[in-house]
Amino acid sequence: MTQSVSTGMAYLMASEFSFILSNYLLHILVARSLGPVKYGIYGILMSLYLINRAFLNTGFPRAVSKVIAEYSNFSGVIMKVSLQLQVIIVIFFTAGYFFLARFLATNFLNDPSLSYYIITLGFLIFPLSLMSLYSTGYMGGLRLFKEQAFIKFLFPLLRVIFVLFFIILGFEIFGTLIGTFLASLVSLFICLRIVRGVHIFPVKINKESKYFAKRMISFGIPVSISAIVGASVRNVNVLFVKYFLGENVAVGIYTAAATLSNIPYMVFTVLPLILVPSISKALASQNRLLAQKYLYQSLRYSLLILGPITILLSATASDVMGILYGQTYISGAIALQVLLFSALLLSIIVILGSALAANGKPYFETLSILIVLGIMVLLNFYYIPKYGIYGAALSSLFSTLFGLILVIFLIRYYLQQIFHFLSFLRIGLVCGIIYFLAYYWHYNGFFVFFTYSLLGFLYLLLLYLFGEISSEDITILKKVIRGE
Repeated sequence: MTQSVSTGMAYLMASEFSFILSNYLLHILVARSLGPVKYGIYGILMSLYLINRAFLNTGFPRAVSKVIAEYSNFSGVIMKVSLQLQVIIVIFFTAGYFFLARFLATNFLNDPSLSYYIITLGFLIFPLSLMSLYSTGYMGGLRLFKEQAFIKFLFPLLRVIFVLFFIILGFEIFGTLIGTFLASLVSLFICLRIVRGVHIFPVKINKESKYFAKRMISFGIPVSISAIVGASVRNVNVLFVKYFLGENVAVGIYTAAATLSNIPYMVFTVLPLILVPSISKALASQNRLLAQKYLYQSLRYSLLILGPITILLSATASDVMGILYGQTYISGAIALQVLLFSALLLSIIVILGSALAANGKPYFETLSILIVLGIMVLLNFYYIPKYGIYGAALSSLFSTLFGLILVIFLIRYYLQQIFHFLSFLRIGLVCGIIYFLAYYWHYNGFFVFFTYSLLGFLYLLLLYLFGEISSEDITILKKVIRGE
C-alpha cells in the first residue's frame, strides 16, 4: 500500500537525518584516523565518486520514479526496461573509470598514485547504481516511502561499520572503498527482497517497451545531467583546490569544511524524490493549485529547518570544526562560514529546479545548475590562487546566489505565485535574530551544543509568537513522532 505525500516526506526525512549523521560520523572517523594528508586523498576520491554517482544514482532513478508514478498500471514493464538501461549505462561508466584513471590522476590532479584508487572506484558503481534504481526509482515511483526510507537508513549504517572495520585492520584508504562496496551489496540484496519479480531478461521489444524507454531517456538525460552538474557544484572545488594549491593538507581541511557545509543540502535531498512524482501527478490531472501547494510547503519546511541549522553552524564554525575534526582542521572554519550559506542557496535551487522538471521543463533545471557550475569554475581561477580555500568558498557562494535569482525567475513564470512573502519574511527575520545572538554570544567547546538548544528553543518560540507555526504544522509533527 502506498503512503501519502506528507507521510512519505516524514519517513524519508527521518531516514535522511540518519544518513547524514552516519555520513558525517564516517568522515570524522576517517579524518581523525588517517590525518589531513590521507583525508585529503579520501576527499578527492569521494568528490570524483559523488560527481559520477549523481548520474547513475540520482538522475536516471528519478526519471524511473516519475514514469512509474504516471503509468502505474505498466510498472512491471517500466521496471524491466529501466533495469536493462541502467546496466548498459553502468558498464559504460565502469569502463570510463578504468581507461581514464591514469590520465585524470596525472594531468589534472598531478598525483599518479591516485590512479589505482580511481580504478577501484569503478567497482563500486554496479551495486550502488542498482541499489538506487530499486530504492529511488521503483520504491519512489510506487510511493513505497517507508521501504525506501529503510534502505536509506540501512546502507549508511552498514557503510560506517564496514569502513571502520577495515580501517582498524590497517587498510586505510582502500578500506573505505571496500567497506562501501560491501555495504552496497548487502543493501542491494534487501532491495531485491522488497521489490520482487523484476528481472533484467527477457524484455519484449514492442511498442510499449520502446515508448517507456523513450520516456525515461528523454526525461532522464537532462535530469541526469542536472544531477551530475549539481554534484559537481558541491564537490568540484575539492579538485580545484588540489589543482591550484597542490597540497593534500589544504585539500583535507577544505574537504572537512565542505562536508560539514553540505548539511543543509543533504537534509532535503529527499524532496525531489517526492516532489517530482507528486507535482507531475497533480499537473497531469490539471490541478495547478495542488502543484503550487506542494512546492510552497516544500520551500517553507525547507527554510524552517535549514535556516536555523545554517545560521547556528556558521556563527560557531570554529567551535564545530575543532570539536568534530580536531584542532588540526580548525583553519577551515573561515571557509565553512561561507560554504554553509552557499549550500542553503543550492538547496533552494534544487527544490525549485525539481518543480521545473516535474512541469515538463527538465532542461531548465539542467541549465540553471550548469550556469552555476560555469560561473563557479571561472571564479575559481581568480579566488583560489588569491585566497586559498576561502576563495573556493567565495566562488561557491557567488555562483549559487546568481543561480537562485535565475531559477526564481523561471519558476514564477511557469508556476506563477508559489511564494507567500509574509511567511518567508517572518522566517528570515527570526533567523536573523538567532544568528546575531549566536555570533556574539555562545559557549565554547562542547558547551556550544547547549547554546544550540537554547537558541533552537528561542527560534521555535519566536516563530510561534509571530504566528508562523500553525496547528497543521503541529499535527504533521505529531504524525511523524507516531510514525503514521
